[in-house]
Amino acid sequence: MSAVKDLYVLKQRIDRYFWENDSSEMAFLRPHICSKFEEFDRIAVIGGMVRDFARVGRSGFQSDIDIIIEAPEGQVSSLADRLGARRNKFGGYGVSIGPWSVDFWAVETTWSAASAGVHLKHLEDVLDFTFFNTDSILYDIWSRKIIAYDKYMSIYNDNIIDINCERTPSIGGNMIRAGRRIKLWNMNAGQKLTLFIERYLDDILLEQVKFLEAGVYKNPVFLQWRNASEAKRDLTSRQRRSGGAEQLTFDF
Repeated sequence: MSAVKDLYVLKQRIDRYFWENDSSEMAFLRPHICSKFEEFDRIAVIGGMVRDFARVGRSGFQSDIDIIIEAPEGQVSSLADRLGARRNKFGGYGVSIGPWSVDFWAVETTWSAASAGVHLKHLEDVLDFTFFNTDSILYDIWSRKIIAYDKYMSIYNDNIIDINCERTPSIGGNMIRAGRRIKLWNMNAGQKLTLFIERYLDDILLEQVKFLEAGVYKNPVFLQWRNASEAKRDLTSRQRRSGGAEQLTFDF
């Protein structure tokens, strides 16, 4: 399945998967979300699920569920206590629901808010503060609505991944994600991401990134480069074909 052409088609894809899917995986997730999070007026899925459904559909979604909640941190913390959720390294909470790992945050404590040093209040506020433009999209669960800017789908039509908001607590982590998305999704780096790679990727960081990536992923991409100059030349090249969103590579 290829990238969707517009946000309406994306909404249809996710609506069907989330609300009409009777598979065993959703038999765990849907009733738990509906019952455990029902006290909140607005909750939304952010991150891999929405992005990957836009990029390639269900076949490309192999990650966990990330949920942000438009509610005070204290109320979200109370839910975490009742669920026996653990603190995750990004300031939110994590809980296992059947085969799923679900991470959730109050909007005001999302990694976007923390890394940008801003106060976020509404679901829509998050759009401006994701690091990658590919992650600047949400699915409002109760209203069954896609929250994104109209230009979002141009990312895949133009085949360009770029930086949305550069304030980040993890240069190395985002360098790994940038390299993997460029190579495994067969995309081109946009202007801001190209400058980020040129500015920060030196030989020292390359060795650190190689070590970290190899410890997390079964298919590391940074090991192919002998030095930073070689890596930067490859990652910032504009020779990649259009339509890279159709490439099915799951472990990223």
